[in-house]
Amino acid sequence: MSEDRTIADSMALLPVSLADAARALGCETQKGEIDYENIENMPWQEYLEKDCRATFEALEKLEGRVTDLGGNLRRTLAGTAMDLFRRKFLESPIFREKGIEKYERAALYGGRTELFCTHAQKVKSYDISSSYSYAALSAVPIRFIGEAKIRDKYDDTDIVEASVDVPEMDYPPLPCRYDGKLLFPAGKWRSWFVGVELRHAEQFGVRTQILRRLCYQSGPIFTRYVGALYAEKMAGNPAAKWLLNALYGRFAIRNDREKILVSPDEIKKGYRIINKELEIYGVADHTKIFACPAITATINARARIRLHEALIRSNGTAIYCDTDGIKLSSPRKDNEPVDKIVGVGEWKYEGESQEFEARAPKTYRLDDKIWAKGICLSLNNREKKDPGFALATWKSGSAEQWRMPGLIDQLKNSLPAKSKSIIKNIGCDLTKRIFDVNGKSTPIRINNI
Repeated sequence: MSEDRTIADSMALLPVSLADAARALGCETQKGEIDYENIENMPWQEYLEKDCRATFEALEKLEGRVTDLGGNLRRTLAGTAMDLFRRKFLESPIFREKGIEKYERAALYGGRTELFCTHAQKVKSYDISSSYSYAALSAVPIRFIGEAKIRDKYDDTDIVEASVDVPEMDYPPLPCRYDGKLLFPAGKWRSWFVGVELRHAEQFGVRTQILRRLCYQSGPIFTRYVGALYAEKMAGNPAAKWLLNALYGRFAIRNDREKILVSPDEIKKGYRIINKELEIYGVADHTKIFACPAITATINARARIRLHEALIRSNGTAIYCDTDGIKLSSPRKDNEPVDKIVGVGEWKYEGESQEFEARAPKTYRLDDKIWAKGICLSLNNREKKDPGFALATWKSGSAEQWRMPGLIDQLKNSLPAKSKSIIKNIGCDLTKRIFDVNGKSTPIRINNI
């Protein structure tokens, strides 16, 4: 007799590594360490058992923290945050309007991650405390009113289609999707924006022509949520920190998702075969999910504004920025974005490094510590046991990674499956700005896209 099984992934609930989660939540079982010098003879059964126990304990403790806050644990952290928000903090309904979601999504851009210089000395790092939570304290759109006929003015929470003309400057203020990338260019183009970001851009000489204007009733609906969870975060509750960061993107969730089914008895029309031999199918999931992309678009816009203000203040000393942080090379005191009291949305000093080298956004080196998406964790863990390993790997341009086989490979072969070695390149991507031979850059200029 066949039975349905739903596979839930702990990665959807724990936004940090298992080692960090188990440590932060105070689990009795902690994650084991990999012996890189004896990788082929590792006691994998013992290692994996500790992983399973640590994962179970971490999820159990997370559920307890969420319950204490007044919510229920869902399958994802974002879903858990939404459950908590709606149960305990949402005081009035949020309304959706059919037919305008595509415009709201057109005004939805991600965080600003840009590399301005590939090499620098004496680099200081700064970070915004709970950047998106700070952005969520202001009013957000909660009910669509209609499309305005008057287009010579707009409100901060309006969703606006506009033609923009951005003059040449070191740090242009507006986002633009171009060639599959999110850029911050100079030039002329037409797109959808949140009103507050357009207004901010106009302060720096950006000329705008409003073409369409969608108006909303707005309100500061996240004030109590941010206040309560930030207090819990400062009291040392890691779940509160995770839930603070997880909520806002949940309002932009898409409905066009896919379920993965293994050997189903009945299959709906329109499925696609992922693996014929094992009968693994992908089926469209049209479950109705509450979404309001205008909320996420507005919060993201305010977070980008906070970062852009620091870029302007840097007076050309910024060498890198990433969503809620900035790195400056030898800044003067009046260029530093440091606030005297650190709270929600305030800048804080993270430390100084003697040398900075970058190959792409999210791929850089500060002294002997490496940040490279997908490989930095294992690199820096190996560095603890083998000083100099991370720097040598960075210089070589590629890293050896040990991975357990994927689900399909494990289903095909008898378990336990052996780990395997793969080579991963530490890539170079300098296509979001124009770089000269000295590693310094200027914004890309685009016209009429």
